[in-house]
Amino acid sequence: MNEATQEAIEWFEVEVRHGTLKGFFDIAQLVPAFQKMHPSLHRYCDKTEVIDVDAILYSTARLPEGIHEVREILLQKSVPNNFSAQPGINPLRSPSRRRASFKIGPETIIIVVREEITELLDLMSILTSYFIEATKIYRLLAGRPLLDEIRQIAASQAQVSLERRNRLMARLAFDLGTTEESLRLLDHKWDGELFSRLQYIGEHLPTIFVRMHRAFSNINSRGPARKWCQRIADFIGKLSGKEERPIHIISSNTHSTVNVLSGYARLHEDEVLSWGRANSTDTEALDLIERHVNTVHHTNLIYYLMKGYLRSLPDIRTSKIAYDESLGITALPDIFMVGIDCQVIDLTKIDFNLIDPRLVVDRDKLMQTRPLIINFDYAFGEQAGTIIEELIMSFQKRIHSFSIMGKAGTVVGERGGIMIPSYLLQQGRNEIYDFPNGNGLKKEDFTDVIATSRVYTNGPMLTVLGTVLQNNSMLNEYYEKWHILGLEMEGIPYVRKLHQCNKLGYLRDDIMINVAYYASDAPLIPGETLSKELSFAGVDATYGINIVILNKLLGGHHTSAIEKTAKAKSKN
Repeated sequence: MNEATQEAIEWFEVEVRHGTLKGFFDIAQLVPAFQKMHPSLHRYCDKTEVIDVDAILYSTARLPEGIHEVREILLQKSVPNNFSAQPGINPLRSPSRRRASFKIGPETIIIVVREEITELLDLMSILTSYFIEATKIYRLLAGRPLLDEIRQIAASQAQVSLERRNRLMARLAFDLGTTEESLRLLDHKWDGELFSRLQYIGEHLPTIFVRMHRAFSNINSRGPARKWCQRIADFIGKLSGKEERPIHIISSNTHSTVNVLSGYARLHEDEVLSWGRANSTDTEALDLIERHVNTVHHTNLIYYLMKGYLRSLPDIRTSKIAYDESLGITALPDIFMVGIDCQVIDLTKIDFNLIDPRLVVDRDKLMQTRPLIINFDYAFGEQAGTIIEELIMSFQKRIHSFSIMGKAGTVVGERGGIMIPSYLLQQGRNEIYDFPNGNGLKKEDFTDVIATSRVYTNGPMLTVLGTVLQNNSMLNEYYEKWHILGLEMEGIPYVRKLHQCNKLGYLRDDIMINVAYYASDAPLIPGETLSKELSFAGVDATYGINIVILNKLLGGHHTSAIEKTAKAKSKN
């Protein structure tokens, strides 16, 4: 990477580390270093006359709701278990980043951070991104007649005519240097609060101060992770008794693995399709519903629609949870504010007549070996290493495989693609991390499993410290020199701990490692960032990877590293 880019990224990282040492951040002071980086996800960070709606969408989706009213943020490593139940403490939601956060005053919130530098770099870069755009909005609106019009419409939205709203939207798009389409998307993502939030920002000069608890650096960050893992170990202990059943660990999400194994989607296909026909707003999904496409697309369509179906019908969601539990799928929600939900799946209880038709299962072997799956939601940065190390310490050589189904930015294609890395590369230091026994996934594994997604191989994934800490120049250079497929955050923390635990003798010699990522964004392509929903376009890749991973676990014998060596020797 060129020297200027490297210096800019290092400058921002140094500023964050310096603030950590002081225990205090003024987000305004991070702006010069942030702008010097020219992040791919914040293309107009230094254009004062243009509101970067993509950057606002990205940042506000990863910050606690109501961030526009926040002036003070208190960072803590933990809070009491009953914290949110106390009067005056209001839990806050972060749509796209699972951080426990709480409102404790009109302009003050608490955010619980789960681990140190990765979490802090991510949080500070996102806060800085939001602060830059909020400051632009303030300067473009404060004291101007346009703000009076916004006040009037915000105060009486129900009585405002559509014509008047449209006129204001057109004027806003012109004055803020953006488009009506972008503003309408922002209004949708902000739950119809565009005008009220713009009013607040236009009336209050943005200031965000971040203070860290004085015991921040002294609290053992392993505490919550250790309790989280111990809960899983205790549950599996009760489930297995004295039997040391094989364990497969999957880092993915909490819906796709369950959907393809439980059969609930196939049992309730007609109801889900009827709901989708009446309620879906996704044009591609609606087209598939009307054409009743009997393909991989059709199977994925049911999974895609079911998310909204269950969200809108709480009673049915409750019945599905009970149905899943009857099939040995037990959810262990996050109660330690680690930010990761988990499921334990007893594969001997699955009804294999109802599973996804793309799954290939050796039932005799499965019933003989009686494996369990630990499936947990996406870990975050260095937190991933802590989690997998604790799980390995708990189960050691009972772990027969570890699979990563990650989401990542791509530099080789468009969103919705699949990337199978041959190794991992650390941003900045360019350290290389190979997978123990290699990556068990191959391009040919996806034949007849996916419908539209393209599969990319023969290159590394770039592991980064934060999603905003890259620019086009840096990414292009890594692509041209190292032939990277994309960028992600948790891979190297996982693999580093796998190698360490292997050296300590805790892993099986023939442990199977499966790693693939689906492209949730394409940072080099304008408009293809995480600020826009991937929608149905991401389902093919997500379920394709999930099916292939499960086929590796359930589809019979896999050739271990030891067996490969033995075969090679016998040939010689």
